[in-house]
Amino acid sequence: MIQQKRQILILTILLAIALLGLLATSIFKQTSDVVKSQEPSLVNISINEISRVTINNQSDSYIVQREGEGFYIADLPMDLVNPDYLLMLLQESSKLDYIEVVEENPNDLSIYGLDTPEAIVVIEYLNGETLKLLIGATEGVSQNRYVMQEGEDEVLLKKNNQTIRFTMPLVNYLSFEIVPFSQTSSPLYAVGDISFSGSALVEPIVIEAVTKDNEQTLRDAVSFGAATHIIRTSMLHEVDQKEAMEIFSSVVGLLNERVLAYNCTDTELFEYGFDNPYLQIEFDFILTKEAMPERIILKVVPYEDGYAVIRDDQRVVHLISDEAFLKVDYAKLVLRWFFSPLITDIARVEVNIDGADNIFEIAGQTNKELSVTLNGKALDMQRFREYYTLLISASNDGEGLIDELPNDEQALLVTIKYEYKDSQKEPDILRLYDAEGRKLYANVNGVTEFKMQEQYIKDLKAATANLQN
Repeated sequence: MIQQKRQILILTILLAIALLGLLATSIFKQTSDVVKSQEPSLVNISINEISRVTINNQSDSYIVQREGEGFYIADLPMDLVNPDYLLMLLQESSKLDYIEVVEENPNDLSIYGLDTPEAIVVIEYLNGETLKLLIGATEGVSQNRYVMQEGEDEVLLKKNNQTIRFTMPLVNYLSFEIVPFSQTSSPLYAVGDISFSGSALVEPIVIEAVTKDNEQTLRDAVSFGAATHIIRTSMLHEVDQKEAMEIFSSVVGLLNERVLAYNCTDTELFEYGFDNPYLQIEFDFILTKEAMPERIILKVVPYEDGYAVIRDDQRVVHLISDEAFLKVDYAKLVLRWFFSPLITDIARVEVNIDGADNIFEIAGQTNKELSVTLNGKALDMQRFREYYTLLISASNDGEGLIDELPNDEQALLVTIKYEYKDSQKEPDILRLYDAEGRKLYANVNGVTEFKMQEQYIKDLKAATANLQN
């Protein structure tokens, strides 16, 4: 895979070089009057004529070397190199423009920072010629750079943005993109199955995408109607799409602030603490609608005032700031409504209030065909729709997970059981117990995690009694 990416990167750069070569050829064919109107230049040739660029600056010493039909930068992993920056370096090495001559035969190079240059750039061309460029200080007003060609007697002023690649650290050539931006319509489509684990969490959070490729997840999601993702942890929940959007958006298109280290050994990664990460995120990433999902693993550890991140086995340590996914919270990811199945998927609903059973049986496949009975007697479908809307409005109180659980002395007040037309789908059961402070304990399929407002039972009792009339 790395070799394929490297070949793609080289081909991309070569294509850009070929296009620039054609452009340069076109420029050379212009009339002399047009050429005279351009900025003066020490060199103006095709990128294809470059053999090697050697850079010594205040941060690093490294070589950009042509190998066959491509270029390599020192020991950087080429599949992680920013191709735009590499191309800019080659452009700036093949076309050395300057704004003006500042001084001829200078007596004091220290005025221009050229006695101890910030960078020395040696550019070797395929024809055997070599050019050495000294990069000095910035000019006080324009912030452009003083430069000088070794062996010449003129101090030149060059646009600063054409010298950045010569003066910047080697690691800046590595891409600041940790996870690409997706070309799908939403982060909810860009992220498939995703899990969060690590020392920051009490237990892992496992989220599954609802897709036609996963029959079991598709069946489980019937409990929630039109869900994009479900949480499969201590129990099954629908994911709150608003919260998921925030979390997923912070993972998709994740950028670094800078690279801390690259080509790290196992020992170096261990020293950062990646053997026991603060947070580990594993997810299926979808770049385009046509692309197959790519499995990505991110490991995160605290680092100074931010966080250090590595992706997969790339051995590049990135520094990131405080992203939304670092605050992932199970209780916030859970959608407040316990169950919200489509009425067309329901075969039977049992509502037990204070020991009295109310059994609703639904027949028909489409909305227009639906009919319903209550305890064996026909019931107006519109009345049941209104009642059903109340049933599925059961939701937690939004105050997070509870610490205590109901005991044997607390009365079971209501049981709601949903049975489905799909015989392979297990029923869903909501049991509501009395709790203090006008609250109820909500036991969802045998697990109690949240409380809910007592008002729900009052409304349900009144609506159920009304159906008997």
